[in-house]
Amino acid sequence: MSKPRARVIQRKPNGWCTASVIQGDGEANINDTIAIHSKYRFDVGNVISTKVVPGKGIETWFAMYAKIYQERTSQLHHESWQVGQGAITLPDTIAGSGHDGIEFQCWGCGHAKVHGFEIHRIKQTAIWTNTDRLEGCKLRGTKAWNKWKKCHVQSVQCGRCDETLGSYYEQPYFDSETGKIKEGQVFPCFKLDHMRSREAAADKPQFSLTLTSSNPTRALGGLTQRGSNWSSRAKWQRGMPKFEPSRQLKNKRGKQQTLKDTLMRSVSKLNGKRNALGRKQLPKKEGLMRSVSK
Repeated sequence: MSKPRARVIQRKPNGWCTASVIQGDGEANINDTIAIHSKYRFDVGNVISTKVVPGKGIETWFAMYAKIYQERTSQLHHESWQVGQGAITLPDTIAGSGHDGIEFQCWGCGHAKVHGFEIHRIKQTAIWTNTDRLEGCKLRGTKAWNKWKKCHVQSVQCGRCDETLGSYYEQPYFDSETGKIKEGQVFPCFKLDHMRSREAAADKPQFSLTLTSSNPTRALGGLTQRGSNWSSRAKWQRGMPKFEPSRQLKNKRGKQQTLKDTLMRSVSKLNGKRNALGRKQLPKKEGLMRSVSK
């Protein structure tokens, strides 16, 4: 049974409501609709926690149980760079690259853990693993069809507090970016959430896993030195240093600018000489630059 969070978007004259999923759990997807029985007496705008099964009518799901959502609580103390508005947003990494030095644990209790050597890549704050055997994790028994990836998935939970951590993929799925079956990913695997997408119902980002490291700046900085392409897109918040372009990249940009300046000076000199001789000027500098770049 899936347990998504949803927002009530419609209340019908008979008391039945329609809700839209705002936080999926690997089975229910964001924007899926849920039919809510009139006995719950919800109002439009209410954010609710639900237990749902596949719907038989217009709506995607039917709520077997629903209640007003209550803010999640954690048993752990977190630093400002781990959670909240000042938390680090993980940038993308190259598939198969090393992720030594970074670790993750269950936000709720710390029981479930992901080690650097178990990470295949990080994409849009999701942690894709190279294994389906992680410390402290368990699978929810039911499978659900993911219509976007065209495959069956199962929810991954913390083995102690039952916090939903992500999804389990047993076989390759349909990759909407390439229009083909996913290549380059190890299967079976987990897709685990670090920071969930910001929701209008929450006043701060929601987390499933939190980054743990004695020196996060050094750990994440080490990843950029392995050739990953995301250093300029890394999002750092309060109190954390920003990544700067590497020395090699700065030198390359400097040489390119020097070459452009030299070419422009040469064009000016040639035009000056030809003007003095009464000859036709060379083509405009933009055209020359395009021909040089080719």
